[in-house]
Amino acid sequence: MLLYEHTWRNNYDEIKTWYPVWYGEFPDMDALWRVFGKKLDEIQTDTVQALDNTFIQKMDARTASDWEKFLYIPHDSTRTLDDRRNLVDAHIIGGGHIGRKEIIEVMRLFADGDIDVAFAKGIIYIKINRIMTGHLRLNDSVYILLKKIPAHLKLWFIYSIKSEQAKIRVGAHHGMGIRLAIYPQLTHKLESVPGSTAYAGATTQMTRHIKVNPKGEN
Repeated sequence: MLLYEHTWRNNYDEIKTWYPVWYGEFPDMDALWRVFGKKLDEIQTDTVQALDNTFIQKMDARTASDWEKFLYIPHDSTRTLDDRRNLVDAHIIGGGHIGRKEIIEVMRLFADGDIDVAFAKGIIYIKINRIMTGHLRLNDSVYILLKKIPAHLKLWFIYSIKSEQAKIRVGAHHGMGIRLAIYPQLTHKLESVPGSTAYAGATTQMTRHIKVNPKGEN
């Protein structure tokens, strides 16, 4: 239940009920009601926001900035307020523990679609199936996961994109397709991997492999 769920639409309307009806015929009295009503509306709004700021997914931009300073999150002007909330939320997931469940929870904050995680030979494989218009903040997800996973492990993203407008499909077997190496400083290096294949036609899915090397190795 919301704090003011069953109250009046605004305080001006409520204040009027405290006085005889004929008081409203005096312009000076009505003006006072409007002034006091507006001030009380502002107090209620600030009170609700103060409560919301105790919840990460409801906090305002100012509170998000305080969290970012506390967690040393680098500034990125492309992030929306929801993106900033998700980034703070992702820091807390797991409470120091990281496993398949926690990785999926983190990824769901940054990517729409179906997400699966597997582990083999020191590499964490993260598979994302999403539509072209879906939400994806890959840099933020890499930033968080590199903070959480042990330093000797590597990340490998495999994501498929579906779109009604797409007319190309990039075949990506293990280690093939387009590979993007993302280093801890979040610099990017794009490279084509020999043996990659592309198919033109009526298919509507594109698949890419993205390899993340925590130590910046090729």
